[in-house]
Amino acid sequence: MPKVNRREFLKLATVTAGSLYLPLVSSCGADSEQGATAGVTAGVVRGEDIIPTVRRAIELASGLDDIKGGDRVVIKPNLTGPVPNAYTKAEVLQGVIQAVAQRTEAKHITLAECSALGLPTEPFAEQAGYLAVCQEEGANFLGWETGEYVGFHDPDWKYITEEKRIPRSLDPNAPEYDHFINVPILKNHEDVPESNAVFTACIKSFVGILPFDGEGSRSNKNIHDEYLGFQAAELGRIVPRITMNVIDATTIVLKNGPAGALFGSGTQDGPMVTYNAGLILASRDRVVCDSLGLAVLRRYARENGVYRPYLDRSVRQDGQISRAAELNLGVADPGLVRIYHENVDDFDEIVAEWS
Repeated sequence: MPKVNRREFLKLATVTAGSLYLPLVSSCGADSEQGATAGVTAGVVRGEDIIPTVRRAIELASGLDDIKGGDRVVIKPNLTGPVPNAYTKAEVLQGVIQAVAQRTEAKHITLAECSALGLPTEPFAEQAGYLAVCQEEGANFLGWETGEYVGFHDPDWKYITEEKRIPRSLDPNAPEYDHFINVPILKNHEDVPESNAVFTACIKSFVGILPFDGEGSRSNKNIHDEYLGFQAAELGRIVPRITMNVIDATTIVLKNGPAGALFGSGTQDGPMVTYNAGLILASRDRVVCDSLGLAVLRRYARENGVYRPYLDRSVRQDGQISRAAELNLGVADPGLVRIYHENVDDFDEIVAEWS
C-alpha cells in the first residue's frame, strides 16, 4: 500500500461499515506477534454497561478463538495499589473472564498480579473487587510475590543490563499457561521525573511482572530511570505472544498519574486529574493497542486543557511504542490495521491524534 501523508489519510478515513484501515509507522519483521502479512484488528467500544462493552471490544478485535477447552489462561490487570482510578476496574476484568470462560473452563483461568507498593497483593485485590469477581466467576487469583521466581535475561535487551526475576509460571522455557491476556488501565505516568515512559497501558504493564524489590526486581538497577519506557518494552520479551490486550479506558488519568501527590514523589504536583472517556480498547497487538491508548490520552488532554510533552510529538516517537516495535512485539509499519468501533462519536478526533 502506498504511503499517504496525514492530510490525505484523514481525507480517506471515512469509515465504511464501522471499520477503518489505518497505515502505521516504522518496520515490522515476519516474526512479529501477528506476522507481517496477517494484519491486525482492533476494537474500540464505548458503553455505559462495562461488562458487555468489554466483551464486544474483544469480539471486534478478532475474538479469542485461539483459546481451546482445557487451555490455561493468565489474565494480568494493573493493580498499582489502593489508589482510586489507578487500577483496572473489577467490571472490566469480569468481562474478560466471562469472554475467556466461553472458550475454556473458569477453573483454568488465573488472575495474577504483583502490587507496585511492595506489600501483599491480595488485600489490595480484595479492596479492588478482584477476589469477589474471581469467586463469582469460578476463576483463581494469584499474587505473584507468593510464588517462586526464576532468572530471565533476553539477548535482545539493550537498556536492561541485569538478569531479572520473573514468576516461574511465565518462564518461556517451561510456561505454566497457554495464553496471556493483558488488561491494564490507561493513565498518564509522572512518577519518575525525566522518564521516557509518559503513560501506562499494555507495554508498561509488564513492569508489574517483576517482584517489587530485591535482586532482579523492578526497583533494582534503576529500571525506573530515564529509560523506563525502553525497559518496559524490553520486558515484553518475557511474553512475546499475547492472546489479547484489553485497555480499561473507562476513566482515564490525564494528569498526576499513577497516584497523584499521595506519595510525594516524582513530578506529581497535586491530585490526579481524570476524565470519563467510557472506552474499552482491544487488540491482539500491544503496540497497536498502546498507540490507540496514547491517542485517546492526547485527544482528551488537549480537550481539557491539560498540557503534557507528548502533545508536541507523534505517537510513533513514544519510547515504549518505538522500542516495542524494534523488538517485533507488535505492528508499527506502513501496513494495514483494521479498527472496528461502536458508539464512539468522536472516533475521528481520536484517529487525528494517532499521528
